[in-house]
Amino acid sequence: PTVVTTLTQITPGAATVVKITNANIGVKEISISVVNTANNVQITVRKLSGQPAQVTQSVSGTVFQYLNITATNLANSLNSAKIKFNVTKAWLNSNGFGSSDVVLKKFAGSWVKLPTSVMSEDANNVEYESVTDSFSTFAVVGEQVVAEQPPSPAPAPEPLPPQLPSQPAQPTQPVYQPPQEVAQPVQPITIGTEVVSGAAALIILVLAFYWYYHGPKSKKKK
Repeated sequence: PTVVTTLTQITPGAATVVKITNANIGVKEISISVVNTANNVQITVRKLSGQPAQVTQSVSGTVFQYLNITATNLANSLNSAKIKFNVTKAWLNSNGFGSSDVVLKKFAGSWVKLPTSVMSEDANNVEYESVTDSFSTFAVVGEQVVAEQPPSPAPAPEPLPPQLPSQPAQPTQPVYQPPQEVAQPVQPITIGTEVVSGAAALIILVLAFYWYYHGPKSKKKK
């Protein structure tokens, strides 16, 4: 199915809302904001049966539906567009998704994830809103975001062995040192002149007696 809407003029300021009444498309409305006045704007919304041939890259996740949205006479004026769309709860439940697991992606050379928010829900549908700055091929995708695991805590350090109380320092026992004998200086023996003179006189006397009894005269007397 395809829905074409023609707008005579879109002016800056308040957003211009394009209502999509065909429930088979899944898009409820598009709110368009411009930076310059745009005239004779035509918005075409088409629900696709699969990924179009011109899209050469497969989108990640589980696709609920593909959409193609184009606009004429708006390329140089578009500021942003808010796209509101529905996803059935039956599809979410059958694929194991929660309401927060849906995102709108746009193909612009590669698939770009657009900011997507849950707006409301009823018994059968969840309504979402995404923001884009251009129109192209879109995919409504369900994918579960894997929460980043916090880094593992560092292992606790091994407890240190209990410290024994420190022993008080033992007093140092004095080491017995035997008294050192002090060598006394040798006093030189001084012989007085009187002693020398007496010894010399004694020697002379002994020699005189020897000579008297043993000299030449003593031999003559014999």
